[in-house]
Amino acid sequence: MHRVLFIPVLLSAAGCASNHLTKSARPADARQTQISSPSARLDGPTDPTGFHRTPIEFLEFLKQSPQQTLMIIGSSPGWIRDADIHLLMARLQSQARCAHVKDGASSHQPLGETTEGLQAAFLIEGFRQHRYPPRPTSDGFVPDVDGLKTWYQQWSTHR
Repeated sequence: MHRVLFIPVLLSAAGCASNHLTKSARPADARQTQISSPSARLDGPTDPTGFHRTPIEFLEFLKQSPQQTLMIIGSSPGWIRDADIHLLMARLQSQARCAHVKDGASSHQPLGETTEGLQAAFLIEGFRQHRYPPRPTSDGFVPDVDGLKTWYQQWSTHR
């Protein structure tokens, strides 16, 4: 089973309830909200949040709370499919603000902002490494976009 937490950047992961979305503009306003509904993708593996959501729908989910961090507990092998890569490649240049992603085992809290393009590259890297997230956090991940484009051209002609 996959569990997910949204945590404010300064909030420690210890003591947070699993399978909840923690929203906080200020510590006094902190509240937990259950993630409400899965998407329409009812076949195949679930996304890292435990819902049947495509990687593109997952990116849209990350854009809903750009000031938060999504904590992934567990993994989703096979969730990112060959057919998803073309759509992710098309989003590499997007500057839309997104939430950071972090592995639940990581004690590091991502700082600063991230973009949809960076998170698309993080998803592609997860596909290439057969695990998501591919690193402890998306913070500090600097994709080689030209390298990804070269890889994609080679990969797409040989699959």
